[in-house]
Amino acid sequence: MKIIYIYIAKKFIPPFLFAFGVFCLIVFLGDVFENLQNLSNGTATFHSVLKYALFRLPYWSSLLIPLACMLASVFTITELVSSGEWTAAVAGGYRPLQLFMPVLVCVFIISALSFLNQEYFNPWLEQKSEEVYKIKIQGYTDYKAEVQKNVTLKLPGNAMLFAAEVESKAGLMRNVTMDVYDKTWAIEKQFVADKMQYDGGKWYFVNGLERDFENDINLTEEHFDKALAAFSVPPKQIIVGDVSETSISIKDLLRKIKFLRKSGLADYKERTYLHNKLAMPLSTLLMCMLVMPFAVVTRKRNKAVSIIFALALAFAYWTVSSLAVTAGENGMLNPVAASWGIAAVCAVIVFIQYRLMKI
Repeated sequence: MKIIYIYIAKKFIPPFLFAFGVFCLIVFLGDVFENLQNLSNGTATFHSVLKYALFRLPYWSSLLIPLACMLASVFTITELVSSGEWTAAVAGGYRPLQLFMPVLVCVFIISALSFLNQEYFNPWLEQKSEEVYKIKIQGYTDYKAEVQKNVTLKLPGNAMLFAAEVESKAGLMRNVTMDVYDKTWAIEKQFVADKMQYDGGKWYFVNGLERDFENDINLTEEHFDKALAAFSVPPKQIIVGDVSETSISIKDLLRKIKFLRKSGLADYKERTYLHNKLAMPLSTLLMCMLVMPFAVVTRKRNKAVSIIFALALAFAYWTVSSLAVTAGENGMLNPVAASWGIAAVCAVIVFIQYRLMKI
């Protein structure tokens, strides 16, 4: 059994590497050509464009690996069938599922490595690619990756905080307004400050105005150099900026979801991202399980038929998945259903398919 695992794995790896390499080359060249137009702005250089495209490859890899696995799975099984090795193995007592297992083990290992890449490497590389794009290509001299812009927070005690910029690592907010409301949500007090500084476990308004209201009318206004803010959340827990799914790890997603819930803000998008990340390895396995029996059915027909089927299935999966994830991000569909729904449908189809084909 160990020998057949190694033998089939050796047949799987070359087509996977070829398909993955071709896809990576296509998206790399696409990013390069797309940004060549920026060479005329006086800031971008060909080196910076290449650097940006290289930093973007890990992002694309997480999207391309499932497709490369599907094509490699189809190609491997088709090769076994067309060479007569499949027939010989089945005649020797092997069940089809036993011959599928080496391929599925390869897919599982590759999916696991892709998952680790998303968690530990891709967020950092996404940040670096954004820095290169903003600073080296577009020429923004004041760009800071860690700065979150136009942040709105709902605070305990009927209060709202607005900040033009939040720099969590520095414990700093700029151009801050904090409105305090009564039980009927009529404004009672307002703080307007140049910045808020985190110091000694507390937030302080710096250089601002304190305004008191009655019946929504401004009655008094007093200037202060420094004032204690009724807000105690540590800077590292403030994660509210709009980020892409591939640029944030599960650990940071959980922190962000916790903070958003505590602040009374919607977390549909973040929960959809979380479940989509967790569902992707299983979805990749199920899609490969779905296409491999088709490769057996085609027998000695043209391999292009199986490959076209795999591409069509991948496109259908991507289309439905994208629609579901978009619905989940906007609160139109439960995040769990948006991310795991298509995996559940694939699992049912695979179960019925394998039962009918007696695999």
